Amino acid sequence: MRPTYPIKSVKEIIEFLDPLRRLHDNIRARVVTACEQQAAIDLARVAHEGADDVTYEVDRISESALVEWFTREIATHEPIVLIGEGLPDGRVVLPNNAVEADARWRVIVDPIDGTRGLMYQKRPAWILTGVAPNSPSPRRGGAGARLPSPARGGAGGGGQHPSPHRGGAGGGASLADIELAVQTEIPLVKQHLCDQLWATRGKGAHGVRINRLTNESQPLAIQPSTATDLRHGYATICRFFPGGRDVLAAIDDALCDRLLARRGLAQFAAGTIAATGTIRRGWSAEQNVPVPLSPADSAAVFEDQYACTSGQLYGLATGQDRFVADLRPLVQPLIAARGKTPGHCCHAYDLCTKLIAEEAGVIITSPTGRQVQTPLDTETNVAWIGYANRHLRAQIEPVLRDLLQEFNLTNPLSQRDQQNPPPY
Repeated sequence: MRPTYPIKSVKEIIEFLDPLRRLHDNIRARVVTACEQQAAIDLARVAHEGADDVTYEVDRISESALVEWFTREIATHEPIVLIGEGLPDGRVVLPNNAVEADARWRVIVDPIDGTRGLMYQKRPAWILTGVAPNSPSPRRGGAGARLPSPARGGAGGGGQHPSPHRGGAGGGASLADIELAVQTEIPLVKQHLCDQLWATRGKGAHGVRINRLTNESQPLAIQPSTATDLRHGYATICRFFPGGRDVLAAIDDALCDRLLARRGLAQFAAGTIAATGTIRRGWSAEQNVPVPLSPADSAAVFEDQYACTSGQLYGLATGQDRFVADLRPLVQPLIAARGKTPGHCCHAYDLCTKLIAEEAGVIITSPTGRQVQTPLDTETNVAWIGYANRHLRAQIEPVLRDLLQEFNLTNPLSQRDQQNPPPY
């Protein structure tokens, strides 16, 4: 058992780790107990419907503990800026008599990511926390900082430019400035094992698997997939909600078709496959070249529409998934043009633990191949792409970039990005 004493002052970011893990343990226990004692229909009742997302009754269980805990355990000794959905204006300075300039740290939280699956006991959810300096470090680079080339290696950062009209809400800090992250699984009632992962920048990713019945824990291996293609693995383009699903599904199908066809063409050239097929017209230099396609290729790539960003990051970090792309913000203009209300998108609090996946070796980028530098607020929509390793990025990214251009989803692709695409 970890000690329960409060910290006195946070001079180094690592000092947040044990208190945050205790907070996550507490929230997990509260939510699991509520799921055991209450009916799904009660937990799934809408508590608040805002412009950015819907809050359900199950969310209230964890949200009610946050401000009280941070005030008692940290803010009475160290002022902080707490950012999260459900807080006034999306953030609050603690303690109440402090001002934002007093705080050295910004803490962004999502008490339950994956609410919908959890309240119906379909999939586990996750508790998320990311900590960044209140004054962002200049070493993280500018908004257009390019990730290391996959050809040269490097796990990279993540990637989207800050929304210019949101600037003040994040105080200048972005997802790229997060230095410590913790995510904890909220298991299903019938599940006695659950995982907890954490990372500090430059120190790798760590985790434990906890038996919630005995409170015993064992080290958890965190290793992304080393596969060099998508065949017989999970690759997903997210389309959780109505509106634009047809476009996202079409991109998904086209991406798989092209990647599998390229692999088939390479095998054909090597004389390893005898069967033949035909490449789709209009997308490659090998147009209408006979391509051998294995009968198994029609079911060679799987998808998992897990409506939980941190659950997808966990899948990438632990080898369950090879590729995930959440492009929902890119189809928002198309949905609006159809006269429909755009659906919900990923936000900074959903992606605030991406550091864990990155420290494990996962590469996370924006649609333009650059860092995810979304401000730490509760409003800005975030598009992101995750690759389990640099080989998969080198194979997938140029094809996906072409598809986004074909489907007119390149905005916001700057003139500089068009002239200088990421190298491979």
